[in-house]
Amino acid sequence: MSNGINYLLSTATKTTVSTRNDTTPICPNAAVTCAGVYWDGAGEATYTTGLVTPALAFFAAAMPNAVATTSGPLANMTWKEIAQGITNMFAASQSTSINGDRWGGWRYYLPGNGDSDMSTTQWAVIAMTYDQVLGATTPTIVKDDLKNHWLPAVQAGDGSGCYMLGYFCDNSDTGGLLLSLNFVGTPATAPAVQAALSFFNSSWLNFASDYWYGNFGHPYAMWAQYKALETTIGLTDTSTITNLFDSTCGGNSPSTCNWYQDYNQWLVTNQNTDGSWTGYGPWYGVLATSFNLPILGGSQIPTNVCDMNHSGDITNVDIGLISAKLRSTVTAGSPGDWNFDGKITTQDTRGCVLQIPPQAK
Repeated sequence: MSNGINYLLSTATKTTVSTRNDTTPICPNAAVTCAGVYWDGAGEATYTTGLVTPALAFFAAAMPNAVATTSGPLANMTWKEIAQGITNMFAASQSTSINGDRWGGWRYYLPGNGDSDMSTTQWAVIAMTYDQVLGATTPTIVKDDLKNHWLPAVQAGDGSGCYMLGYFCDNSDTGGLLLSLNFVGTPATAPAVQAALSFFNSSWLNFASDYWYGNFGHPYAMWAQYKALETTIGLTDTSTITNLFDSTCGGNSPSTCNWYQDYNQWLVTNQNTDGSWTGYGPWYGVLATSFNLPILGGSQIPTNVCDMNHSGDITNVDIGLISAKLRSTVTAGSPGDWNFDGKITTQDTRGCVLQIPPQAK
């Protein structure tokens, strides 16, 4: 694994950023300039960086302050500094009020500013989510603009998320919407979240169609929905998604299946003999398999584990709640488990203290 990580580190691009295009400063600790880090990916840097970042976070979760590499574009940067550089890059590239109805989202390019779509925005959110695992902080203005401008604008009346305002409202974009609502601290009881979950339930039996639409058989949509549902309602919920494809899990379960078991049963039943999945449109073969395997494995998308009260910000209140759980054994990545080691220790409290914005200390 280390060879693959070293390859990623050697192919990064490092630049200097300072503000968004509306002149809002985005650097931590009121610095005038700061490092921006991204991966180009043949012109689709937002997607590529959003895919690279989780790999770095999983590899380095237990050693955020260690130097990642002594050579290449990221030489002598710690893992936390690289994570912060990725978040800085996305913060500087967020579309703003200058961009009209694109305000608050992201498009394909880093550096960006100017356009947004929901499919691409989710990769910025994923990157910043995983950066938080390594101790990076996201500027409050970034979350506020995403929460108050882009997300309300792209949610349709039926609860679905839309690719852009008013069109391509589908399962995959609803997944990105719901994941983003979680990232900005929207509680599961909020109307926007409940409306998105209701759309998922009503459209659950839809199959892949017309390129972007559908659920089953559409690897991109299934992975987007999985990430959203796992972070919002968890893998054991039985009350939210009730319109299941196979409520008996192929007759293998004596109890009622839930949404996650329904996904797994369908994936196992429809897996090809060589281990791949047929997929749909451009999402086939290796790409389909790369989206489907994490679903089968029950991958956990890290919410901000330090945000114990789901307020959207890290404060001393959260540190107190973590301290109350000291010496507890938990599932890795559970609330309070900053270093993903399955235990709540003083290292978790120290790591979360570092995520408190200076103005909140």
